[in-house]
Amino acid sequence: MKIHTAAIIRILTSLLAIIVLLTVSDHLTAQEAEPLESDLALTVWQLGDGSIEFNIEISAEDASDNYYEVSGALVNLSQVIGDSVQLVAQTVTNSAGKASLIIPPEKTFEVDTEGFVYFLLSYDGDEQFRECEAEAGFKRVFIDVEIDEDEDSSKSLYVTAHFIDSEGNEQPLHDEELLFYVKRLYSWLPIGDIWMEEGEGYFDFPLDIPGDDNGGLTVAIRLEDSENFASAKQIISLNWGIPVDYSEKEIQRTLWSNYAPVWMIIALIFVLAGVWINFFLAIFKIFRMSKSKE
Repeated sequence: MKIHTAAIIRILTSLLAIIVLLTVSDHLTAQEAEPLESDLALTVWQLGDGSIEFNIEISAEDASDNYYEVSGALVNLSQVIGDSVQLVAQTVTNSAGKASLIIPPEKTFEVDTEGFVYFLLSYDGDEQFRECEAEAGFKRVFIDVEIDEDEDSSKSLYVTAHFIDSEGNEQPLHDEELLFYVKRLYSWLPIGDIWMEEGEGYFDFPLDIPGDDNGGLTVAIRLEDSENFASAKQIISLNWGIPVDYSEKEIQRTLWSNYAPVWMIIALIFVLAGVWINFFLAIFKIFRMSKSKE
């Protein structure tokens, strides 16, 4: 009996030593692990009021293809002027690793000899993630829209667009495609496009798009992923849609809906009542038969 006890003690001691060694090894490995490579994804929109929107997302991935959203990361937005970098603004990523910066229209930026303005967005990294950065260079572009309604009930949008050259002068936008969208519940519905020539163009608006109860629509005119101008958009409101009443209406009682007809409910009640009545009658008769035998 003593031999068995001693053997058990030795086994437990060995297991405890193994557990301690594994714990220490994992701790040392975690301490020695290098920061993960991170990536900064950037989307730039030039807005209709002249402001600039920077949408930022920082993520990382380890050797096992595990994806990480870098939250709480301080992102620096700077303008690059020649060899110098001037800080413009800062923001911090949210729990999803995303952040947004909007530079107001009154903020002006120095352009290079070709009319481009350059920005650098950078994250300095920490103990878990390495530093990362992204650059954006584009010319300042502006989109304007005028409403054109004819007497024959046709409706169109007159779009003008211009950019700022290296001398600060307005130049008409040309050889660029503008896309038109209508806001739906969860996304934007594309409805057409025009090709800009000499800074202007007409878009014949479709008249068969459902709107709100007053026919209201939210329309976006976009210049997307341009080599010289990044992305730009102008958003307007129109009442050219088909009015649709979205108020709740009384749901009809039908066989194919979740609300059954009243006659079916009453019939079901009678059927179930008949079944239970027969069930209790059967039990009652069995009980009386057992009593009579006694």
